[in-house]
Amino acid sequence: MRCLSCGRVFPIVDGIPALLTHPPDSPALAARTRSLDAEAARYVFVMAGLALLARAWPPAERRRLMATLGLKPGERVLDHCSGPASNLPAIAARVGAAGTIVAMDLSREMLRRGRRWAERRGVRVDLHQADAVALPYADGFFDAVVHVGAINQLGGATHRVVAEMVRVTRAGGVVAIVDEGLGPARAQTLLGRLLSRRNALFASRPPLDALPPDVHPEVQWGMRGIFYQIVFRTPAARASQRGGV
Repeated sequence: MRCLSCGRVFPIVDGIPALLTHPPDSPALAARTRSLDAEAARYVFVMAGLALLARAWPPAERRRLMATLGLKPGERVLDHCSGPASNLPAIAARVGAAGTIVAMDLSREMLRRGRRWAERRGVRVDLHQADAVALPYADGFFDAVVHVGAINQLGGATHRVVAEMVRVTRAGGVVAIVDEGLGPARAQTLLGRLLSRRNALFASRPPLDALPPDVHPEVQWGMRGIFYQIVFRTPAARASQRGGV
């Protein structure tokens, strides 16, 4: 795959474009993806356990999230750090056959799962191996960017990753960030204390300090108060340009 802007050529590995600054087989990348692939193997069991504890159904929670974003048929949506494709059914239901869905993740194993889901359901999804700190997309390319489940693990890269999400979203487009984090009412309950003891990520707070200063985020808690949800629109005055990889 060749970039129309810079002329750089990217390899396609196992049918998935590797749009990376490092070669897809480099030791540095292998070290970063090893834990992600292990996480993919246990993801289903982790989410099943959380669903039982919280008495909430994750697919329904994802549909609720997408409903709040105002996605329209025909729009371009980036499923950012897509993981095992759990967001894709709810996104596809909103943008329809005329829409464009791009799912990016650093882990090829995660992307393979997304491809299997799309093939089974006949949904067109563009799958890219990409790094969240250096997204390979033009400014303002997407109408919406959706991120679920990895922001808490980014550490010092959080501000850069959020800046990249904002950069690739069009002016007035919507950005959603969801991850583990107990709401005020849930934190003091038995379930809240249990989750915090077993997984320190549930003590995470919404990373509002990483957002641009000129946005007005809405913060809510889903999955019965154990995941935070940040939704905001990019500034309408920000210049944007539609382009491709």
